[in-house]
Amino acid sequence: AILYCVASVPAWSVASADQSRPGAEGVPTPIHVYLYLADVFDVSGSDQIFNADVVMLAQWRDPRLAGRWTGMHNVGLDEIWNPQLQLVNRRSVNALLPMRAEVDPSGQVIYRQRWLGQFTTRMDLRNFPLDQQRFHIQVVSLGYSREQVALIPGIDGNPIVRANDVSITDWKLGPVKMQVADYVSIPGA
Repeated sequence: AILYCVASVPAWSVASADQSRPGAEGVPTPIHVYLYLADVFDVSGSDQIFNADVVMLAQWRDPRLAGRWTGMHNVGLDEIWNPQLQLVNRRSVNALLPMRAEVDPSGQVIYRQRWLGQFTTRMDLRNFPLDQQRFHIQVVSLGYSREQVALIPGIDGNPIVRANDVSITDWKLGPVKMQVADYVSIPGA
């Protein structure tokens, strides 16, 4: 005679995680976004592009993940709810870090990404070669409105910084700033 013993231990897996937005009761989910402009290494007025190296840190709290792990835990971004942060003015940009996030025991989620490549920008070259341009890195929460997700510039009061020295030699880079605005994909929409 053979005796089989099967034990079932209650467990929580990331695959069973709730993929709905935290705070979906009508309050926007706050997403803190910090950007670091690591380098600018080329500007092309004729192509209306600039090449840059940009690092982003995004942070939000998901109370449903609190207490799931005793320490920092690394999860795939597709295994938990995330704000679907995208760069809308990227032309040819590579994401250099894996699509993963860290979750601490309190449910705080930290997502890091580094993008390298070409970004589009509209330039006014009428005063060339003494022109001044504004280069934008536009981050949006794809598929979420302002009523659902609140993008907040910075973490701990530090919204954006840039490297003191950049590779581009024929431009002077001024200060950087971050602001929240509605993204208009089509005029009037």
